[in-house]
Amino acid sequence: MQNFDPHFTRWFNDRFAGLMLEKPDPSSDPCYDEQGRVIARGPWDRGPTFSKRGRTFRFLRHQQLIHDYFVQNPLTRGVLLFHGLGSGKTLTSLSVAEALKTERSVVLMSPAALKTNFIDELKKFTNSNEDDERFLSRMSRAYSFVSYDAPNTPQQIRNIHGGLDNKMIIVDEVHNMISMINKRSKKGVFLFEEIMNASDVKLIFLSGTPIINDPFEIAIIANLLTGFIKPKTGEIITAPRALERHQKKMLFGDNVDFYYYFVDSRNPDLPQLTNLMALKHRLVGTISYYAGLQPQRKILPEVTEHTHLIEMSPRQHELYEIVRKPERETEKKIRKRMANTAKAKKFGKATVNLEMMFRPEGETNLSNFRAQSRQFCNFVFPPELPRYVPGFNDINALDDDRSASRRQHVHAVSDNGLDASEDVASYDEVAQRAHAESLRLLDLDSQRYLVDELPTHSPKWVEMLRVMQESQGPIYVYSQFRELAGVNVFAAALRAHGYIQYGFGDPEVSPTPMNPLPYTRDAVTGRLWRDLTAKERNAFQPLTYMFWPKSSANSDRKSHLMRVFNSHENRHGKLIRVFLSTKSGAEGLNLMNVRQVHIMEPYWNLMRVKQAIGRAVRQCSHAALPPTQRRVDVHHYMMTIDTFSSPDKGPNGKMQSTDQYVHAIAAQKQHIINTVEKVMKEVAVDCKVNYNHNRLQGEYTCYDPVGEQAAPALDLAQAQTDREVYSEYKVRHQDMIQISLGNAGKYRVQKEDKAIIDRFLRKEFGAGEKREVLLFHILNNEPALVMELVQGRAPMWRSYVPAA
Repeated sequence: MQNFDPHFTRWFNDRFAGLMLEKPDPSSDPCYDEQGRVIARGPWDRGPTFSKRGRTFRFLRHQQLIHDYFVQNPLTRGVLLFHGLGSGKTLTSLSVAEALKTERSVVLMSPAALKTNFIDELKKFTNSNEDDERFLSRMSRAYSFVSYDAPNTPQQIRNIHGGLDNKMIIVDEVHNMISMINKRSKKGVFLFEEIMNASDVKLIFLSGTPIINDPFEIAIIANLLTGFIKPKTGEIITAPRALERHQKKMLFGDNVDFYYYFVDSRNPDLPQLTNLMALKHRLVGTISYYAGLQPQRKILPEVTEHTHLIEMSPRQHELYEIVRKPERETEKKIRKRMANTAKAKKFGKATVNLEMMFRPEGETNLSNFRAQSRQFCNFVFPPELPRYVPGFNDINALDDDRSASRRQHVHAVSDNGLDASEDVASYDEVAQRAHAESLRLLDLDSQRYLVDELPTHSPKWVEMLRVMQESQGPIYVYSQFRELAGVNVFAAALRAHGYIQYGFGDPEVSPTPMNPLPYTRDAVTGRLWRDLTAKERNAFQPLTYMFWPKSSANSDRKSHLMRVFNSHENRHGKLIRVFLSTKSGAEGLNLMNVRQVHIMEPYWNLMRVKQAIGRAVRQCSHAALPPTQRRVDVHHYMMTIDTFSSPDKGPNGKMQSTDQYVHAIAAQKQHIINTVEKVMKEVAVDCKVNYNHNRLQGEYTCYDPVGEQAAPALDLAQAQTDREVYSEYKVRHQDMIQISLGNAGKYRVQKEDKAIIDRFLRKEFGAGEKREVLLFHILNNEPALVMELVQGRAPMWRSYVPAA
């Protein structure tokens, strides 16, 4: 990458012109076969309504392109497949792996929960009917599997013969791994160093949403795909022990360098991406973009989004303010400490503030210190019930105005990338037992706590339950929190309002999670269990919810629950009405026929919310429903504090709750991330080849490193900043005109020098007049030649030699 050829993009377009995509046929309907039957979307689709999907793999043009690009170009180190819905990016990567496996073994890296998906796709590509165990045994000679989110990831990689050298590495859902690296977790740094140090490696990264939280994530991706820059001596630089070291030997340095050079933070409420041409130049050759299967109106349901702003109850706000006070004090201390760091002195406070916004982990991240108030926006426990959280005694102590715990520092739970309280295992045994006891007491008197008094404890959940009653089909509820004020407690509210956990009457769910309660409702008639006769109870179909098990749960049970929820019989929510999930359980979900999505609380980036919604808005997910029912209503919930007095105010001067603050931060981030994604689309190696297809998602201009958009040809091994080079280039480019010197080639000259040349050509020089004109390289605008113009003589030129 150090000596990148700016003509690469034009070579690519010429080489693969035969694979150029046409504009999609708007009349195509990829969800149905010739007889109008829905093409089976999974093992749950059975019966005459569905047709079987063929197992034979057939290359589409965008897949053939990536296959040929890798196979025919041995110097290619890696590429990111930024491919959208229905693109078959896993099969695309496996086609490359199969073509190269005779010369290098293959390492498939994915989250543990998605390993089965990889195996299924590999079986589909190789047209294998073997069971998984036999198939994996046979494929183990060429393939290794690594779960990059497992506790023993380093050992899995060490167990691979020869490590990652000379391997073909495919990383699924790469944004998850990049997030680990960006957090500088021990495992993330290990993965970064292993991949960067791997010699003669080939890399394919897969993601439909590669940038999740921080624009710097594209820098990490580019560094991994291009590897370390070789010094001019040819010596390879070994990996640093920390990401910041040897930063000038990679395409991009650390995150603060990136913010300083590529993010304009002069308006702190709306930071902008800057130096776009220099950024594009560094990304050329690393990205492939394909928008996904088109036209979307045929394969995706109609989506309507609703935002519900709900005012806190006085009791809820009182407890909310108790936890906000130490949060504010902690935030103030962090800002003060960050303002006095060496980075702040070098780059300025505005750039360091960006680090505080984007950093997903560590002491500079404010999200950890809002964990408690975020949960209190969802639900506050009744005062007589304990609510044990690390750093607290119980809710009674917090509620005591005279209690010293009011002034106690709020310690958020560290969860290695998941939100506090998502996994109760993060707590000690005392906290687990206390939380279980709180849930037990809620259930014992649920009609009081979770029906009569719910407007006091959670106005948000009152609104959610009201909207859920309007649904005509299955419902998906997503929260960042599992235990405290998350889906586990919300399930207790569901039980109080007539739901039970799925399993009653299903012989495959053993033991049955619970039997109907007196106030459990029938999913069809709406009648209560206590009002039914013995005969009617035999046909009782309870209104149910289900938890999606964590990745470590029994795979057979998970498969069964998925088949039931997605079955044609459940298309109106008769068997399972509500699907409860958090991030840890949502990876790889494909939900069918969902009519409502409920996002319980905002998150620090909109991409995670988008991914949650994407679990229910899938390719052909609503194809088995009548056209009028192929729609999904997405509901977002935020608490407000408009009627209360609070030090927390937004840019407009109005009171701002933690829910609203988190959403505002996410919107600021998304503004920059959208610009980064546009840059990625424009700089993609296959931009022009796929343009006719991709443009339906929105217009953009493909980047040409040789044409009028040409960026400075940076020597990336030099310690020269992009901003300096780009600034010089921009001034020169605006003031230059291209000329041709025949066999000597094309150059640029300054406008005033062009006027001198024109005078010379018109023979308007005076007697004895002599002028020298400086000629600049057309690619990098560096001085190249000195052209001498003398009246009555042909032009002469010599090499440019800078003055001593």
